[in-house]
Amino acid sequence: MGLPIDFDFDVTNLDVDVQVDEITLLDPDNTPNRVLPDNQAFRIRIRWTEGGDQVLFFTGSWDVTASVESIGTGFEGLLTTTPASIVAPAPPHARTDTLTVDPATAGAGAALVPGVYRLILRFAFTPTDPTAPRIGGFAEGPLFELETGP
Repeated sequence: MGLPIDFDFDVTNLDVDVQVDEITLLDPDNTPNRVLPDNQAFRIRIRWTEGGDQVLFFTGSWDVTASVESIGTGFEGLLTTTPASIVAPAPPHARTDTLTVDPATAGAGAALVPGVYRLILRFAFTPTDPTAPRIGGFAEGPLFELETGP
């Protein structure tokens, strides 16, 4: 059972259910790990599902962004984003997105420094119809440590 995402809709009574099934940090050799080197890229694998009666009528794209909040001193802000992911026509839509983070250039060129961080994911739906509501939601990922690499 996944974690429900806290979503905000511009309309009431919208039957959309989105949940995160897995958030995994992958170290440079693709091993799940929460202690990562500060001098090598790592990946964030997100498995999530969208469902509900009205998701069938969605046309548009989902974007997933990853941000971090420092526990102590360190970088806080946007790490990376996915390219747009077009919605398929039949629910439930199981998705897997993998985001790559380079600690040296994350956050518009600001380097991540060694320390402990909390991962925050933002899920945003942009409809192709400009009169349809935008949808946004957030999910908290795991705490992880960035350590000085070899």
